[in-house]
Amino acid sequence: RQYCHVGSRTIAYLDSGPRASHLRTLVLLHAFPLGAGMWEPQMRDVPAGWRLLTPDLRGFGGTTDPDLASPSMDDYAQDAIDLLG
Repeated sequence: RQYCHVGSRTIAYLDSGPRASHLRTLVLLHAFPLGAGMWEPQMRDVPAGWRLLTPDLRGFGGTTDPDLASPSMDDYAQDAIDLLG
């Protein structure tokens, strides 16, 4: 498990490999009320040339936002964008 800090937010995620310009990246979002760990079987068998990122959505796993009590779909999307940035 890795962590990305953006402002007061902490985004927890699993990453199948190094960030590299030659790899295509696929972001897998977990179902409610699970976490990024639901993708662990897929993380063990990533095709060559691909990188998988599986973030915990806010309120699940290790992702937190102390300033926001009720995240929206826009908030979840922004977390994925920030993780890719």
